[in-house]
Order: sequence, then C-alpha cells, then structure tokens
Amino acid sequence: MKILPSKNGNETSSNGIVWEDCDDVYRPIKEEFVIFTQKHSLPPHFCSAYIAEIAIASLRCHLESDLKVEQGGILFGNAYIDSKLGAYVEIIEAIAAPATIASSTYLKFTANSWQGIMAYAKELAPGSQIVGWYHSHPDLGVFMSSVDMRTHQAFFPHSWNLSIVYDPVKKEIGYFQGLKAKKVKPTIFSTWTKG
Repeated sequence: MKILPSKNGNETSSNGIVWEDCDDVYRPIKEEFVIFTQKHSLPPHFCSAYIAEIAIASLRCHLESDLKVEQGGILFGNAYIDSKLGAYVEIIEAIAAPATIASSTYLKFTANSWQGIMAYAKELAPGSQIVGWYHSHPDLGVFMSSVDMRTHQAFFPHSWNLSIVYDPVKKEIGYFQGLKAKKVKPTIFSTWTKG
C-alpha cells in the first residue's frame, strides 16, 4: 500500500490519507497448508507460526552476547495463506541489527541498522522477506512493553507478523503475533531444506 494525496472527499479518511493497493507491497504466498507441511515433513496440525531451530539458535546467540543492554534484529522468512485456514508464517533466519541505540531498557533501530540488515539478508536469506522482529529484555522477563507494542503495530501489523522477546538472563522466550501481539506457541522445526 502507499499513501496518496486525497482527490476528493469520498476517498479520504478523517486524517486525509488514502490507502491504495499496489504491487510493491509484500503479500502472503498462496500455499495450502497441507502442501507446506508435506514439503517440510511437519505434523499436519495447523499452527500460525513455524520457526527453524537455526533461527532460534542464531537469535539466542546474538542476544546472549550482552546481558546488560537490549539488542535486537529482524526475522526473515515467508508468510503463506491457506484458503480455509488463513495466514501462517515460516521464520528461517534471525539477523542481528547493527548500529542500534540501546540501554538496559531501550532499543532503537537506526537508518544504518536497516541498511546493514538488508545487505546481510541478501546473502543469508535470499528469496525471503521481513516477517517480524526480535529483541531482548535482559533480566526483565518476557512481555511486550508499551514501546514494543507501538513498534510492532507501526512496522509489523499483519496477522502473520511475529515478535520474539527473549530474556537472556532468565533464559525465557515469548512469541507474539499479529497487530495486537497475541501470545502464541509456534512450531519449532529442525529442517526446512526439503522445499
């Protein structure tokens, strides 16, 4: 979608913004769930999120490298849509964000963070898209703070978008999905190379 200037009073919202569908926006891939599970040798029970073990291992390694300051990164993979079951997401890579501004209770991605992530992602996760984000809460527990919720809703509002919060001190992890960041239990799988 893109923001367009209003053309007449019938097309604008109360804030003067008009949304128009366009082809440059990522849309979930149409793939029936049964085909997805067969390709990846997964059990046939539906789950809204599937995460490769290697992505979780990469995320933990990154976030455990500093137990005093919040750190974060971006989740890469693909979103899919089943005609009857709806949207689901596959996470294949967690890529650390460089050049962030952080403290023990705060994390901000900068323009340099995004440039670094995108350059690295082209090599590590070709053919995949940004489908979520992750960050740490060192010794604070696992939850979505009000700042986390604003970030998630501004940049990851789709039903398939995932946020992972990890406390590297307490070794606790939480998964939150969709606009309201509802807590979910994903399926973690060991291989995704069959597809």
